[in-house]
Amino acid sequence: MNTLLNYNNIEGLKNLSIYIIENILCYAVVVFIMSKIYLRGAIGTTINSSRRRSNLLKELKLSDFKKKNKNKTYLLKELKIISRTPIFLIQCLVMPVVYPILVFLIMAFFTNFAIKVGVDALGEFYERLEETSGQAIFIGIGQVFYMMNFCSIIGISKESKNSIVTKYIPIKLVKQFNLKVSIGVIVNSISSILVTICYYACTKNILYTFIVFAILILVNIIGEKVKLLIDLKNPQTAWDNEYTMMKQNTNVMYELFYTLLVIGILYITSTVIKNISAYLIFVLAMTIIVNMIINKYINKKQSFIFRKVF
Repeated sequence: MNTLLNYNNIEGLKNLSIYIIENILCYAVVVFIMSKIYLRGAIGTTINSSRRRSNLLKELKLSDFKKKNKNKTYLLKELKIISRTPIFLIQCLVMPVVYPILVFLIMAFFTNFAIKVGVDALGEFYERLEETSGQAIFIGIGQVFYMMNFCSIIGISKESKNSIVTKYIPIKLVKQFNLKVSIGVIVNSISSILVTICYYACTKNILYTFIVFAILILVNIIGEKVKLLIDLKNPQTAWDNEYTMMKQNTNVMYELFYTLLVIGILYITSTVIKNISAYLIFVLAMTIIVNMIINKYINKKQSFIFRKVF
């Protein structure tokens, strides 16, 4: 901030130098940590392949096997697939966390800058919050953040031909569906919390804040289920390279259309219902109903939903 305000004197140059040095140090620390932790784990299967082959030649005993929780093991399997592939890690875990944090930091920076230079940047925004359209904006922002998460939209596609194993794992298909969705829901919860904190900071209304948070959680759950249903409807399993699959995955386009549809519904509803309490209660009720309908559909049609998995 001081760098921008004092750009024409030595103090501004000094702050700019400190800022550049801080960025270089942060970058160096991140690269060092990645080289010591992530990259070693990501290529571990290649480096240790010869050692593992020798272990496979040993005769296995009953004591070599340990009983574990199957749901926990399934989740760990999903996380391992995502974390060991850089493109999956970025799109499924890094972007959904970093993007909303960066957006809020940038907004806070420019808001603070506007206040220091004497510009009332929040006046019109606070007035908008007194209308139902302001509530739709916050919920819509949450949906945009959720769109950045690719965990569910590649829930099946990321496993390529190995997705056939899904039908033979001793876990019900509907349970596997919910486990795959849960990863995206958990990652998106960071966005939900950030939007809720920002909403409370702007409105100072605890009741509305709780309702908005509940709506964001439900919108998050519904969105992740819809994304996985899209992937199950059109699985992209015929690929040889993860980067190619991500770039040519047409399901991402449907995710964008879904986000636009949700935002459109929120906006149109806000033009019809002018009372904030009535609007929030209506949206909350609708998200609960939609979630129940999706759950019922998944439970009744689980075999049909997974029919395209080889």
